[in-house]
Amino acid sequence: MTNISFHFNVADTQHYVCRLVKKAWQQEKPVLVVGEQDWLEDLDGALWSFSDVDFIPHAFVGEEADEVSDEKVNVWLATVDQINTLAEKHAGFLIYLGDAQPVGFERFERLIEIVPQMEGAKVEARKRWGHYKQRGYPLTHHDAKN
Repeated sequence: MTNISFHFNVADTQHYVCRLVKKAWQQEKPVLVVGEQDWLEDLDGALWSFSDVDFIPHAFVGEEADEVSDEKVNVWLATVDQINTLAEKHAGFLIYLGDAQPVGFERFERLIEIVPQMEGAKVEARKRWGHYKQRGYPLTHHDAKN
């Protein structure tokens, strides 16, 4: 069963996700980061520059996925529409920055929901929390302010 964590009150989503991706990458867990295209493009740049000593090999699902192998890359960036493209392939971490219920999340070992400080994001996250809770998924929450 998928373990689900909500990370609330995230002030800087890019930096926070970079840290999570680095941690998963160090554990050699495949990671699929799902969000809006513009945000993912910014994250792509941030993954190149957030650390002076680490480079985290990553690629976009789609065109780049055909050009790189899983042996070289285990961090993938995808839009909400592309979530199932790699869900079958990877049973690692899904880091999710969407507003709707992620499709195919149950195929991952772990789902990490990133919830920014904006009230609208919190309201939608609470709905998803209730959905998971009703279905008996193990849930944890982390307050990023602390």
